[in-house]
Amino acid sequence: MYSRVATIDLIEKYDKDFDEQFKKKFAKEVLFPEIVWFHQSQVNKLKVLINQWKEDAPGKVVDETVAKELLKKVPTLENMLADRVTEVLGKNKLLRDDSPGTSKQVSALLRNNNLIKKLLREMRSFG
Repeated sequence: MYSRVATIDLIEKYDKDFDEQFKKKFAKEVLFPEIVWFHQSQVNKLKVLINQWKEDAPGKVVDETVAKELLKKVPTLENMLADRVTEVLGKNKLLRDDSPGTSKQVSALLRNNNLIKKLLREMRSFG
């Protein structure tokens, strides 16, 4: 049987969250250094961005730098939802006016709504 007599455990030496922090850091840096998780609607948006890039740069190959730039342009689900709801409200004349400022305000309110964020997180967890 193995025992660590007179050996300080790392958790005792550092803080109580050391073990969890180490696991997260290991997973981020070693196992999954640069993996992007997208919902299907975001994948569809990425495909559009790639096709636009190919039209703008015919004959060029998508390298790592270009891929990272394109990935940064993919909106979050929260942003996609907020933009779509704002667009629907505007088209149906449900906003107090049609100005871009009002649309931006409504979109910002939706993006920052904690319930919407929570619902989207829950929806993502179901697949």
